[in-house]
This record gives sequence, C-alpha cells and structure tokens, in this order.
Amino acid sequence: MQGLNIEENERVHFECEVEPKSDPDLKVYWTKNGQVLQQGSRFKHCFEFGRVTLDIMHSCEEDSGVYVCVAENSCGVAKNETVLRVKGGESIVFNMKVILVAVDL
Repeated sequence: MQGLNIEENERVHFECEVEPKSDPDLKVYWTKNGQVLQQGSRFKHCFEFGRVTLDIMHSCEEDSGVYVCVAENSCGVAKNETVLRVKGGESIVFNMKVILVAVDL
C-alpha cells in the first residue's frame, strides 16, 4: 500500500485508470476508511474516459485515512487503495473560564 504525506491546506489529487471504460454497467466510487465519499465543496470526484480522479481541496488533519477507488461490474469488484496522512498545522486554542457571580437582590 503506497502512502502520501502532506501538510494541512494542501490540495490532494488521486487518480486511477479503469477498464473497460465503455461498460455501461460499471459503477465507480471512492471510500475513506470504509465509508463512501460524497461529492462536496472540498471533495470532487470524476470518471471520464476510463480515468477516475478524486481531488480534496484545502486538506485538513481529519482527511487522513485509507482511500479506496472501487470499480464494480457484472464481472466483479476491483479496488485500488492508498493511505493519506495530513500533518495538522498550528491551531487557535481558547482557554475559557466561566465565573459565576451570585447577586442578592
């Protein structure tokens, strides 16, 4: 299993090739840690001309995990996986104190 180590806020690009690319029954999708990834504002996936891509915009530490490209058709299932490790940057931490004041009226 190959892996990718990046810094937080970097763009990630994964790419796989799938055959037969003209199979109308071919279903292709991406998973992260076993959960199907949905398209969103930071996650973009595409399947064109046998090329399957996944782009993650503005990566964050929580994006770390095992990513799998899954292709399914009547002949079976094929998978290709990699590990993404995102090193988190400095973050802002606020220490808050709650002070209760009892006032007699």
